Amino acid sequence: MSLLYSCVGKLKGPILVECGDKKFQAMVQEVAPRLTDNSTKAYAHEGNVYNYLSDSNYYFFCVCKKDYSTRVAFQFLRKLEESFDPSNPSKFKSVLETEMNKFSNDTQVDKAKLVQKQLAEVKEVMIENIEKILERG
Repeated sequence: MSLLYSCVGKLKGPILVECGDKKFQAMVQEVAPRLTDNSTKAYAHEGNVYNYLSDSNYYFFCVCKKDYSTRVAFQFLRKLEESFDPSNPSKFKSVLETEMNKFSNDTQVDKAKLVQKQLAEVKEVMIENIEKILERG
């Protein structure tokens, strides 16, 4: 799984809902009080990248492997921000789990990467066809 941990918390307050490996919780709790409203940042630490997005009331945080696309990590965080219902954060855990599983397979959500993969496949077929034509003379 490329996304290792994610959570939503009250800005300058506690984590409201989380999903994934709890070993990252301490780091988030240490960083969370210093987060500013309406900002986005990514930090590399010990082979992982800590990404967050905040609005004026909440922060959306995820930890991913260093080779995970930063663009996709922030796409994931924006999806969480759009889906989050502050009136009932406890019911958000299932959404968090679903989105983490979906975004862990970044080829399905990273459209640019998907198009690059498809172009590479088309290029291979074209090269094979050109080689066949050249062999025929």
